[in-house]
Amino acid sequence: ALLQMRRLMDLLPASNTSEIPEIECYQSVTDHDMSLDRLIPDNANKPYDIKELILKVADEGDFFEIQASFARNIVTGFGRVEGRTVGFVANQPMVLAGVLDSDASRKAARFVRFCDCFSIPIVTFVDVPG
Repeated sequence: ALLQMRRLMDLLPASNTSEIPEIECYQSVTDHDMSLDRLIPDNANKPYDIKELILKVADEGDFFEIQASFARNIVTGFGRVEGRTVGFVANQPMVLAGVLDSDASRKAARFVRFCDCFSIPIVTFVDVPG
């Protein structure tokens, strides 16, 4: 638990008025990742794991998920893009086809409000039926 708290604190600013933490990014942002072309299936009825996309977008595949076992049809967490902390919010097609229910809506809204308090930018991935 202490290691997880240390990891979370490393991603957050010291206070709501502090700058967002930034580390040096060693991953190239100009290289094309061809595996992204194969991530989403051709058949719209076939689910895929959105966490794979988040891991490919986040620097060095480092993603810290928040409330992983609650409202699993939406994924929330922190990562870094080009060395700066960002919040990720994404529908999870593997669970309930990514449809939002009341628990998922509350989970996402709480996370977005938290990010807003610390001025953390949010990356949103949306893939839902309809």
